[in-house]
Amino acid sequence: VMVGPTAEEQESRSSTAVEQEILLSLKKQAIDKLPDLSHIPVTTTFAGIRSATEEPQYRIVIDREKGWLTLGGIRSTGLTSALGLARYTFNVLAEMGAEFPKMANPSTPRMPNLAEHLPRDYQTPGYGEIVCHCELVTEREILAALSDPLPAGSLAGLKRRTRAMMGICQGFNCAAKMAELTKGKFAQTTETDDASENS
Repeated sequence: VMVGPTAEEQESRSSTAVEQEILLSLKKQAIDKLPDLSHIPVTTTFAGIRSATEEPQYRIVIDREKGWLTLGGIRSTGLTSALGLARYTFNVLAEMGAEFPKMANPSTPRMPNLAEHLPRDYQTPGYGEIVCHCELVTEREILAALSDPLPAGSLAGLKRRTRAMMGICQGFNCAAKMAELTKGKFAQTTETDDASENS
């Protein structure tokens, strides 16, 4: 069960602390909905920083003389509006003379089904073994993500693509097998670069 997230305004550009008061509030919300959770410990907590402006509206600025388009202040609704913003951006830039040649052979990653309403990979023969038992991720899914034309470029990217190591044990039980399967597969990256790798 995941509770949250919240959106808290702050001035700091670096603090990702989980505030105790907010954490307790979220825990109370969960227990109010499912009282049996009162005896279940919190497994993990997450916090992050996203840039925002003091205004709720998107900051879309077009400077046609300079051929410049700015999209800023995109908050949570950016996930829902991403395709609309992309189409809008495409049309504006095209009007300003930008050219978008079609790719001859575009590649897109093959994403495994992670939903429960459709058959999962572990339910079909030949998957090898279940590597991540928390999320039921198979060896075949991991190897496919590593050998795709657009392969996962880091462990973080592989986790996002397959959900391996993202279950309740947070990789405690499958980290050794994951290290074996991914040995030599990733280019050396810094910790900062890791978040921007392919997912």
